[in-house]
Amino acid sequence: SGVFLPCLSQILGIIFYLRLPTITAQAGCIGASAIIAVCVLSTFVTSLSLSAIATNGTIQAGGPYYIISRTLGIEVGGSLGLLFYLGNTIGAAMYVLGAVEAFQTNLDYYGAPAEEAAVEEVDDLVAYYEIDDDDVAEEEEYVDPNEVEADEDDWFGSTEIASMVTMFILAIMVGVGMKYVNYTSGMFLSINLLSIISILLGAVLFGASVWDGSLTSSERVFFDNVWPHFGPDPKTGITPTFASLLALFYPSVTGIMAGTNRSGKLAKPSKSIPKGTISAISVTSLLYFVQVWLVGSVVSHKTLMENK
Repeated sequence: SGVFLPCLSQILGIIFYLRLPTITAQAGCIGASAIIAVCVLSTFVTSLSLSAIATNGTIQAGGPYYIISRTLGIEVGGSLGLLFYLGNTIGAAMYVLGAVEAFQTNLDYYGAPAEEAAVEEVDDLVAYYEIDDDDVAEEEEYVDPNEVEADEDDWFGSTEIASMVTMFILAIMVGVGMKYVNYTSGMFLSINLLSIISILLGAVLFGASVWDGSLTSSERVFFDNVWPHFGPDPKTGITPTFASLLALFYPSVTGIMAGTNRSGKLAKPSKSIPKGTISAISVTSLLYFVQVWLVGSVVSHKTLMENK
């Protein structure tokens, strides 16, 4: 549990909630499964190498830095340790931005109900296409909703300011001490797993026509996302490619070092690190595949594209 649970909570990130449905709509269930397989293969091979090193020597405090520096040398270990630190820093910024986006989507900027926030989203989608009147032909011109002048009273609800405030609060929490942060990790993981269960259960009930939730019966279209349907994103107007979607999803498989970071506190790190890391990769990969095929098989393509 000292490796499995930290890795599980670190791997399950914001991409799973906010971008995996869009990836499924663009690449289809088959393409999204291929993306997941390629990304998981990368981290799985890395975990095998990590396990080989962990089982052939004594792992002390320092986690990945200790393993790399004692295996490849202090110079290489220091360079990779710096990259590892920068990666975690940028990852933290990404998670905070995702959390703020989720709050703004469901609560609007000032706590307005989700129904009122949905009206603004519909306006953005309407602005996606502007039809020019022409006797000869009708030309579709993309209009970026982000270029629309924002209301002066909405400055306090901007994503950047809200993200900075959130990051400041998290920095204070971490500054108190990692010991207290570790005490709450189980609670946050439980909330995470409960939300995943809610997503999967909701998809099953929606597909069985038992409960529609915020969707409608017209949005229940079976096997509408099996094959790729690459098209312009309703928000950005950019048509993604397989490579860009792979890059978008890849952060969802990182975090396999979370358990190794606690090597100094593990009773048997050479035994716990391989089992815990590989088990966490297997469980999260299964969740990703189930999410893609379950949601992609019962929700219409149009809904997955527009409702992230």
